[in-house]
Amino acid sequence: NCIKAAEKYRVNLWENLLKRETKNIIKNSKVKGTTTAMICPSLGGICGIGEYTKDIIEGGLENFLPSNNYVIMQDTDIIVIQFEYALHDRENLAIFIEQCQNHGRTVILDLHSYLPFYMDWIDVILSADFFVVHSPMLAQRLNAAGIKNERIFVVEMGVKSTQFENKTKEQLNIKHEFAVGSFGFLEQNKGFDILASSLDFVKNRNLDVAWILCSYTKLNSFSQKVEADLYKRIQELKLENSFYRFGKDKLPINQVLSYLSAADIIVVPYKEVWTYSSSASLRDVALLEKPIITTNVSFFADVDFVYKVPPKPENIGFAIEEMLTDKTLYATYQNKTKEYVRTHQWKDVTVGKYNEILKEIRGK
Repeated sequence: NCIKAAEKYRVNLWENLLKRETKNIIKNSKVKGTTTAMICPSLGGICGIGEYTKDIIEGGLENFLPSNNYVIMQDTDIIVIQFEYALHDRENLAIFIEQCQNHGRTVILDLHSYLPFYMDWIDVILSADFFVVHSPMLAQRLNAAGIKNERIFVVEMGVKSTQFENKTKEQLNIKHEFAVGSFGFLEQNKGFDILASSLDFVKNRNLDVAWILCSYTKLNSFSQKVEADLYKRIQELKLENSFYRFGKDKLPINQVLSYLSAADIIVVPYKEVWTYSSSASLRDVALLEKPIITTNVSFFADVDFVYKVPPKPENIGFAIEEMLTDKTLYATYQNKTKEYVRTHQWKDVTVGKYNEILKEIRGK
């Protein structure tokens, strides 16, 4: 059932998010140089991986050519493909990787997801020459599949500096004593339904807490159903008067951070999806320099500055209560977030590492 649900989700995104067929294009491919092609099918669209790719490019990636099509251009010697199952058709990707290698190009897969139960994808994924992953646990899964460490590079998700205007609860017309903030696309795995139940748990313990949600609903039936179910759940729990949503139409990140700055803490209640990847949105909200509560799922295995609890309403509810009422605990995790932001700047740990990897591969 898990495999069927995952495949249905992937196909739905392929058909409804991209709404086009990625083409194989070869342009004067016999002329090689030292330029990196950065390929992401969702580049320029509403997609976290598309945003990640844009931020890599704008952050100082050296000597690159971006594309949202499968393309082998002249002067390129390395082809980086941003990979998540929803972004690719397996057969097309297999053909393209083979074409790149036949034309003398080195192929790097930047893996944002790797699910061993997709058996028919494994040979395609492992056919790449090198891999970029964002979590040591994902590197271990590749090791288990027979990939040696010299073909795997771990690139941390850094924190991208963004200027934003701080807001207060009063400016957002929030009259509650406390506020919890959360951020992410409105999708089932984000766990916002769990957070709604957690806040009901907190309310029943006489803590006056508002919920500030910055969340965009994608134009597909999955997201729209999640939105309808969440609003239904909020009504059932009688949380309407403490629920404040911004960003039903996608907001730029500086506006998201501005709204969330009115919150006292941030909660990221993701469910377990066994991707062993890493969360870019977590790094965005870290810029608020507030305590962050996450679930203890594999998606957050690469971070230790957050307060982790099981993805259950009562566990998240107790954590919210504890963080809002224990000043020492609050200060401890606020300082952890500040230190993480200081030591994990995007240009250093992400873009800088990427440039080092490209130079190392060219030197092999």
